[in-house]
Amino acid sequence: MADDSTPRHRRDSRLEAVLKTVVDGVISIDEQGAVQAFNPAAERIFAYAANEVIGRNISMLMPEPYRSLHDRYLRNYLQTGIPRIIGIGREVVGRRRDGALFPMDLAVSEAFVDDQRIFTGIVRDISERRQAEQERERLIAELEAKNEEMERFTSTVSHDLRSPLAPIIGYAELLREQYAEILGPDGLDLLREIETQGFRMLALIEDLLALSRAGYLERPAEPVAVGEVVAEVLAEMGGRIVENCVVVRGELPPLRVPKTVLAQIFTNLIGNAIDYAGAGGCPIEIAGERDGDMVRLRVADHGPGIPLAERERIFELFFRGTTGRRSPGTGLGLATVRKIAHTFGGHAWVEETPAGGSTFCVELLDAAPEGAG
Repeated sequence: MADDSTPRHRRDSRLEAVLKTVVDGVISIDEQGAVQAFNPAAERIFAYAANEVIGRNISMLMPEPYRSLHDRYLRNYLQTGIPRIIGIGREVVGRRRDGALFPMDLAVSEAFVDDQRIFTGIVRDISERRQAEQERERLIAELEAKNEEMERFTSTVSHDLRSPLAPIIGYAELLREQYAEILGPDGLDLLREIETQGFRMLALIEDLLALSRAGYLERPAEPVAVGEVVAEVLAEMGGRIVENCVVVRGELPPLRVPKTVLAQIFTNLIGNAIDYAGAGGCPIEIAGERDGDMVRLRVADHGPGIPLAERERIFELFFRGTTGRRSPGTGLGLATVRKIAHTFGGHAWVEETPAGGSTFCVELLDAAPEGAG
């Protein structure tokens, strides 16, 4: 009779306890593919009792064509020593007792016990994970379809709204020019207000359209010179820049993001800084740095700053800051910047400028387009 106190017996008892409690299925087979061990987790996964599997070929747990090919794979390995899955984790398909198929992770190891070769497989049912991934893919596809639908809707509505606005503004200008004496000062003031509100509506429509299209362009094959984009933006804004602020530019790393998208970012952020600069203006600092695959762009001003309570909301649709803005804006510029950042693998946020004011940061992933060499 074996002595239950021997080291080997104690070791076997501990191993058996581990196999009974481990959450992954553990299955051992011999060189002929016959199952030698089948722990409780494997019983739960495959819905077989251990005594129904032990002694039978492991292929009973596989669907076709793997079931018919398994013995050949095992013989080839024993003859050539070239493994197919031994020592390599991979995803495979298992077959339960009722014939249902399910995805599982499988890792196979080889060992010798009492001069006998055994193969041990660690099995994990990943059905729930696969279902979650499929659901996520479905939701992403649904969201992309809704975004495309919203873009089409916004584009159509923007066109339909712009059509009547242009003649309204034109008629107001015509009345002001040709009937100034008849209308008098009060009438002229009303016409100017009509024109002002008309142009504000046009700006709002343009910003809505820009927001709907933000980030839909493909990445360029070659990096774009960000500094050149900034120079073009500043040239277009020249009058406002000279009148209000001095721009100090740091070195800007190249980036694989469309020029039109970068122009949107800088137009919004620089324009935003100017609007908060105050009557006397203030320096605007534009800089950027690379951090691995990410490029961080910064536009800093030294204006009145943004209250802490508003920093999270400043990127929300139609939200306008309450401190020191010179023009009302549409509340869409920063929302567009944030959408672009998310679309191109990054994010946008605002910090307090050390010397006072606000620093808007936009981080973008510098990645080659799919299919590029």
